[in-house]
Amino acid sequence: MHSIAFRILAEDLAQEHEQEILQQRINRRNFRDAANPLELPNFLFQKYYRVNKPAFIYLLEELQPAKKQFAVAPIVKLSACLRFFAEGAYQTGVGKDHDVALTQPTFSKVLSEVLNIFETHLCPKWIRVPKTSEEKRKIAAAFYVKHNIPGVIGCIDRTHVRIIAPKENKHIYYNRKGYYSLNVMLVS
Repeated sequence: MHSIAFRILAEDLAQEHEQEILQQRINRRNFRDAANPLELPNFLFQKYYRVNKPAFIYLLEELQPAKKQFAVAPIVKLSACLRFFAEGAYQTGVGKDHDVALTQPTFSKVLSEVLNIFETHLCPKWIRVPKTSEEKRKIAAAFYVKHNIPGVIGCIDRTHVRIIAPKENKHIYYNRKGYYSLNVMLVS
């Protein structure tokens, strides 16, 4: 008799717990969807996202025509990705932001979607490699006028991208900034 009552009580508690978790998810989504990063003061906005508001709005407009995937608003997708790029940290860190609050698996999908849109829509508009000798000459002349360095047609920069410490040879990946990273080169 006691075991039946105990089992019923345990099932009731389990159902209550599931309901609480569901309600937390709903509250979190409502809070996230109500947040508007554009309401932040300009200095804070640029600190968090490393772009100004007009650039953010431009990027948001580039995301809008894309087919909506997942139940995440485009403004949340963009703010999550820009926070991730600005921090250069782990995907799980983005989920701790009050205005983003995406789980790591969801953010991983969102990041892939946003990067794909950037690659197909933005990169062809904004990234070009000079092809002709005339283009290269004009770029070199402009770089010389601006920086007084002759013969430059582009720049390469390096940055540390944080990684989880590998199991083997992890000392190779430990950087001077005090964390594990890959040192990658960027072309600009």
